[in-house]
Amino acid sequence: MISRVNSSSYGTYEVAKKQRDSSSITQSSQGDKSKIEEIKDKIDAGEYRVDLEALSKKIAEHLV
Repeated sequence: MISRVNSSSYGTYEVAKKQRDSSSITQSSQGDKSKIEEIKDKIDAGEYRVDLEALSKKIAEHLV
């Protein structure tokens, strides 16, 4: 059974996860670095939002 997930709590988890992940990513080009910096800035400003539709699709793909 699939239960509802509190999007704000899950969003907070994803933000923290992305912070950890982005700090360990090897930047291979300036484009990669600028994208990572853009995401970090959004996280710091509290403006980063999780795309719940894309996330749910990835979860569904993983379950299949």
